[in-house]
Amino acid sequence: MHLPSTGPISDRYWRRDRLYFVKIRYKLYLSKFYFMETATILGISIAAALVGITALALYTAFGPPAAELSDPFEDHED
Repeated sequence: MHLPSTGPISDRYWRRDRLYFVKIRYKLYLSKFYFMETATILGISIAAALVGITALALYTAFGPPAAELSDPFEDHED
């Protein structure tokens, strides 16, 4: 990359070069996410599923749907 001199023509080329390097840097940033290994994707998917199931269980046990649950020990007193 060359150092810019003064004048409107050199400023135009300087801006174009700078934009070119910004685009390359952005593509390199995105390439990290496009080429993840299969094991990484599988691990993230399993972790997300476990977190979702745990959240649903906690919501069902302690949230508004918990009012509909019954206690089997209170229903069958001996």
